Amino acid sequence: MPKTHLDSAAVQADLGEVPSWGDDALVVAPISGRFHPADLPERIEAGTVIGRVSQIRQSRDVVSPFAGETRRLLVEDGHPVSSGQPLVWLVKVA
Repeated sequence: MPKTHLDSAAVQADLGEVPSWGDDALVVAPISGRFHPADLPERIEAGTVIGRVSQIRQSRDVVSPFAGETRRLLVEDGHPVSSGQPLVWLVKVA
């Protein structure tokens, strides 16, 4: 069974600086490839796997470093993305 949550400190260390403005935040693609979103609940916890970016020889989970309410999925399933491209818009919650 795939992991659905990862340690948020490890996620932040892996991603470096993640775009956020006040309570709004973006979850970005860790690598280039095709994005396949998970079924997102309205509210997610830090470390939640929100999808996967797949390349020909590898794929990587996309993990939210924030707890928040999902506002909008910014990329449709199967569409190509670039590393650092915003995928999901969240409003952070404590």
